[in-house]
Amino acid sequence: MSKSNVQSKNGVSFKVHIHDGKTPFPDDDIYYIIAKEGIFLKKRLELVDSLVPVSKISTLESVKTSIKMHIPKIPIQLFSQAVSFFRYVYRLYSSESVILLFYNKTKQHYKLVVPQQTVSPVFCKYESKIHIPNYLRIGDIHSHANFTAFHSSTDENDEQSFDGIHITVGDVQSTDVSISVSLVSNGSRCLVEADEYIDKLHENNGKFKVETTYFPVEWLNQVSEIKTVLPYNIVSKINDNIPPVHSKTVDFMSIPCLTCKYKDIKILIEEDELVCNDCQATFPLEECDGVCPECGSVNIDIGGT
Repeated sequence: MSKSNVQSKNGVSFKVHIHDGKTPFPDDDIYYIIAKEGIFLKKRLELVDSLVPVSKISTLESVKTSIKMHIPKIPIQLFSQAVSFFRYVYRLYSSESVILLFYNKTKQHYKLVVPQQTVSPVFCKYESKIHIPNYLRIGDIHSHANFTAFHSSTDENDEQSFDGIHITVGDVQSTDVSISVSLVSNGSRCLVEADEYIDKLHENNGKFKVETTYFPVEWLNQVSEIKTVLPYNIVSKINDNIPPVHSKTVDFMSIPCLTCKYKDIKILIEEDELVCNDCQATFPLEECDGVCPECGSVNIDIGGT
């Protein structure tokens, strides 16, 4: 495989060997090797002979990571449909939601697809294995409900292996929404300005005015809510004034229920599993009805705490 030379600031030249498994290594005392695992530095200095990984070739100039998608801007009418859907879902469930973005390269035409999804105020689980003839899935648009738009660690993990455009919309209850757009390729992410990929956006103090418009009503049929019931002994740890009568029908973010005076008491559940302190059985948080499904005990805790 071909070799090239890099020159240090003091004029000393080092070879760069691209390792193909066939071409022999150079006889030089110091040179770089580019191999499957990355960049290596080979050194032979008196008593030391080493081949070690390095993060960079220090004598070369720097380059910045960049990603660009060669697609037309998303029409504002289409984007308004997505935002309007997010607003309606938020009104129904106070939750996030997601739309998949498809593109026909020949027709230069976008298509929004709402996958089957279960939603809550802090996450959204959805069916991602969707294929449309003649269309390529190039990204997604999802809401952060009433929170400001940003790409959370969950978003980054979900999007790491999917090359494309990922748009987050926040503050959906407002006419002026926040928007964060990132492009992902080979696990790397670049943030870009929203108006680079969405047409006719008008910024106002860091937010964008997006009018509510119609969207296909059948989109709503794809959305269902995740509800969680917490037993009283968990609720009482958060607020000792909540009486046991309210230990049932607890919504995921409202304790203990949506119909009593305690509905404004909020918590954030990070654990997704409950444990029975009597029989040690564990079961998913979303399946809890206040009693252990194995022994019927109400002595239940989140994650065994």
